[in-house]
Amino acid sequence: MGYFENEFKKHTISNNVNEYYNNLDKPKIMLCDFDNVITFSDLFVCNMLYKNKDKFGKYLKLDHPFTLSEIYNRDKYYLNDWLKRDDIDEIPKDIIHDLSSFYSHPDAYNEHIVKFTRFSLILSRKIVKSKKCKSIYILTKNVNSMQDKLKQELLVKFFDREDLHKIEYASVKGNKKSETVKDLGIEWDSFADDYLENIYDLIRCNGFGKEYLIPEYGFNKPDEKASTIFYASNAQIYYMKEEYND
Repeated sequence: MGYFENEFKKHTISNNVNEYYNNLDKPKIMLCDFDNVITFSDLFVCNMLYKNKDKFGKYLKLDHPFTLSEIYNRDKYYLNDWLKRDDIDEIPKDIIHDLSSFYSHPDAYNEHIVKFTRFSLILSRKIVKSKKCKSIYILTKNVNSMQDKLKQELLVKFFDREDLHKIEYASVKGNKKSETVKDLGIEWDSFADDYLENIYDLIRCNGFGKEYLIPEYGFNKPDEKASTIFYASNAQIYYMKEEYND
């Protein structure tokens, strides 16, 4: 655990996260996304785009190496929307496909390359160790795919051995995580995701009064729409500020 322990020492826990942790008043089941929630996958993808700028630079703004602060604070969720050059009308589908394929690259889950989020460190060092944490379901594309097997191998190293019995995996059905949650047929309490549309979708599908944990980036800061939905659904929202060191 030497490598991971060094990562843990770089982070501190905000009062917001402590508030959630301190409110663990009963055995709870958490649903948790992977990309940009447990690992900051976009950093790896941006570095790969810049490394291959001769190909992708025709369509994307790749005039300098990316800093963490740039990626964290961007205003658009999808990298192709954020990086699209102003002088083109549309990015070809094959370019978007090749960009997305970097999320499946083996090095994206190399323990010495991947950057873990602040939230993931809190998840593995505080939340999962609580007696009030019953289980954590990691939602992935396909638990039997090579990509997801690499994720599972990484998490076996990331979580302490005595906590692994609390970790479950579930394949996302279609494009909506609400369909996966429905198929699981479990009474869940908390949902962690960085994409607000996934949270809105889950709220609409019987997610009223639940707890939502959101690693905060530039693209998912609460706006009027988010505030209205969260208030109307009686949702408990815990934003967790992600920090960076360029």
